[in-house]
Amino acid sequence: MDKITIKEEDHGVRLDKYLSRLFPGISRAVIQKNIAEGQVLVDRQKTKPSYALKAGNVVVIEKIKPRLPDTAQPQRGELDIVHEENDFLVVNKPRGLVVHPAHANPDHTLINYLLMLRPGIAEAVYDPDKQISRLRPGVVHRLDKDTTGLIIIAKNKIALAKLSGLIQRRKINKTYLALVSGWPDKEGSVKTFLRRSSADRRKMSTHNFLGKESETAYKVIKYFEHRKLRLALVEAHPITGRTHQIRVHLASIGFPIIGDLIYGNQISIKHSDNLKVKGQLLHAGRLQFRYKGTDYDFFAPLPQDFIQIISKFKEINEQ
Repeated sequence: MDKITIKEEDHGVRLDKYLSRLFPGISRAVIQKNIAEGQVLVDRQKTKPSYALKAGNVVVIEKIKPRLPDTAQPQRGELDIVHEENDFLVVNKPRGLVVHPAHANPDHTLINYLLMLRPGIAEAVYDPDKQISRLRPGVVHRLDKDTTGLIIIAKNKIALAKLSGLIQRRKINKTYLALVSGWPDKEGSVKTFLRRSSADRRKMSTHNFLGKESETAYKVIKYFEHRKLRLALVEAHPITGRTHQIRVHLASIGFPIIGDLIYGNQISIKHSDNLKVKGQLLHAGRLQFRYKGTDYDFFAPLPQDFIQIISKFKEINEQ
């Protein structure tokens, strides 16, 4: 069950339209049927799909879920495989592609496409008796839907265990590039606890002592300015690997990522709209790790839409 408190910015939005944004992989017709059946309550009351939400309304979602397949199925789709070994491969994931099947996106994911190209990955699961494992074959770590860049996929069960162990022991170094709103200090770090937001289940929130420990180090690569709009290209190194970690941490210190509509503030969202950015400008650009005695170092160039945004700005040498 999810409980969401409606914010001022969503005042007046139809209930079914609001839920369609929350569950982009589910049709409006399915959502309307769930509302009519009482699976969604507003201030503890059953209501109509057309209900105009008010700021402060509490929406309780009992169940809005399409049926997931029992096992991830092969599907045709294009992927950029940048490197491949007997045990693993590295993919440069594009913006908008979900890593594995889930309720919001039951198919047409990176894993569905990989299973068409490399069927043997289906055996790379932790527990073949569990649906959640069968839907995530080979998944060592994940990237958010609109985050671009490098991701490792194990090709067999032994490699999955070994590579996951490297992740858990923090032996895989990840470097991200983010375009943020404002000019942060030249370098710094954010260390806090992260937990699921009680007000909005889509989001993670920082806390002084509740949740999981998280830490991100960052440094500014370049400062930019255009018509009083200030941006910075930031290199971020997640010391831990929590959900939405870099996005939350940069937003928590006042420098949200351009294009991030979930963690952005009023200024960054306005700039994102003006720049017509679709999805947070966060890119997993480098992976470094040692596996079976060999050192690996992979790079992925910035995607073209990221470069096009930067090209509109004048580089500033100093703050």
